Amino acid sequence: MVDRAAELVVKPLKDFADLGLIPTEEVQERTLPVFDNHRVARRFSNRTQRVIKVPDGKMLQKVGDHLKAKGITRLLIDGQVYSLSLN
Repeated sequence: MVDRAAELVVKPLKDFADLGLIPTEEVQERTLPVFDNHRVARRFSNRTQRVIKVPDGKMLQKVGDHLKAKGITRLLIDGQVYSLSLN
């Protein structure tokens, strides 16, 4: 999802408390949610946000350095949290 300024919408990991127990050192990690279903993504967005389609799943690997530069350290995909590797 992106906001009106076309910036990625990231949330702290603590906003996804329904995932279960989150270690205290990770609750403030900036997390980018990635949805596989447009309808589900719309349910998690608000009026000032819009859903964008990622054309290729490998796109996230290609832009990993850019995501890290923006402070995004985690990806939430299908209820699983993935850490961006520190290459």
